[in-house]
Amino acid sequence: MKDVTYSTKMEGPNHELGEAQIQIRYYEEKEAKKRARKALLICCGLAVAGLFLPIAHFFLVPGFLIAGIFAFLFFKKQSGQIVGGEGTCTRCQTTTNIPAQPCKWPITFVCDKCRTLWTIKEPDEKLGAVNVSSNGGH
Repeated sequence: MKDVTYSTKMEGPNHELGEAQIQIRYYEEKEAKKRARKALLICCGLAVAGLFLPIAHFFLVPGFLIAGIFAFLFFKKQSGQIVGGEGTCTRCQTTTNIPAQPCKWPITFVCDKCRTLWTIKEPDEKLGAVNVSSNGGH
């Protein structure tokens, strides 16, 4: 697992530009599979627990098993995740937190104070990262 911090631009309405920093956690294939198996096992465990609930088990067990398959596929193909970040809103001059979310570009978020919608496009790898740290399997 590798955590990378990027300094990038965020774009608002009327093509306003602001500064942002985002932290992205990249997963190796082995780690992605481990997270996928964990999600599947949690759903299977919930399905087994649902067996003991009368009548509800007719819906809970198949629901958790199907959800487990979808969770497995989702986490297996996820190569990275935005862990968070912050940007400065040019309209109200406040620092806004960027929430954790999957890496699906462009990402959007709303200023906490003035409710302005901001967009961040995928950072340019050629510009380089501000900070890179490796978490060896933690």
